[in-house]
Amino acid sequence: MPKNKLKKGDLIKVFWRDAFSQSGWWREEDIVKNLQEEIKEIETIGHFVTKYKGLIVLAQSREFSKDFNPWGNWKAIPLRATTKIIKLKDVKK
Repeated sequence: MPKNKLKKGDLIKVFWRDAFSQSGWWREEDIVKNLQEEIKEIETIGHFVTKYKGLIVLAQSREFSKDFNPWGNWKAIPLRATTKIIKLKDVKK
């Protein structure tokens, strides 16, 4: 987590490992080899919305009108899947 506490609307970059699965019957050695080849580091940039039950929630878009819902195209990422969170800048309006 960033050293400075995140504030609603901060622009952040979240690095995280995506979950995946494979079907079929596997030996443990083949599973480990597959994991080494397939685990992907994902990078997501967005506006910090909130933390909720072990998730960090960020939104791609932000609306500043008082009579409109503020967050568009949001994503919830499990905090345990994150490897790094960088605060890019404070967004003021």
